[in-house]
Amino acid sequence: MTFQIKLPSILKPNAGFPLVRIGGHGDGGYLVDNRIINCDLLSIGISSDWRFEKQWLINNQNAKIGTFDGSISGPLFFRKAFQSIFRVHKPSLFFSYSKVFYEYFRFLKKQTRFFKLFIGESENQQFISFNDAIKKSSLRKPYCVKIDIEGYEYEILDQIIENQNDISGLLIEFHDPIYNLPKVIKFVQDFNLKLANIHVNNCLPKTKNLELDPCVELSFTSKDATDKIAEIPHHLEQPNDPKCQDFIAIFG
Repeated sequence: MTFQIKLPSILKPNAGFPLVRIGGHGDGGYLVDNRIINCDLLSIGISSDWRFEKQWLINNQNAKIGTFDGSISGPLFFRKAFQSIFRVHKPSLFFSYSKVFYEYFRFLKKQTRFFKLFIGESENQQFISFNDAIKKSSLRKPYCVKIDIEGYEYEILDQIIENQNDISGLLIEFHDPIYNLPKVIKFVQDFNLKLANIHVNNCLPKTKNLELDPCVELSFTSKDATDKIAEIPHHLEQPNDPKCQDFIAIFG
């Protein structure tokens, strides 16, 4: 069974762009205009998956990468690895968490400028604004931005607009987009970059109203289109979770 999600026409890419897939298979991979991967990268919301950032650096070895996530740390990954030892019925967990713990220090802390901070408008000291994240990262302009921050993206949309002239590309996941549709539409209308691709996350919990409201991932670029017609869905798209039912976006 394939679910359908109806979205307004403004969220439909109206032209084609030279897209490549950056990141891992399934969840964590994004389609990006290949003409902007020579830029620095600001990545907000990492969790335990930094395959996107690693591949970005492989494609652009001179890139500076600023990463932010207040929910992760070395002690957290060590604790998860240690606890997984006792889950003898799932031996793969130990190797998985051990690899994440190792890569946290080998890549995230060593090859990116990592900050254990959340991005949002909270007065909590663990939060900083989008503008402050840009300053801390010390990236060269124009830079690409990737955002997956579990709903806090709505708090920083105005600041993204303020800095749009310095942004070469934006990859942003909107959580509960149907519920927040007016905010999403206004952002797309106000944002000068071109919408190059849209992807619907296919495996998310139901809302309180028991209605499916999956995340949508939007890819923007500052470059002009190369084709008159966009490929929807793009042939490089992959479901976030192959075990879950997929979604088809219907525009109108």
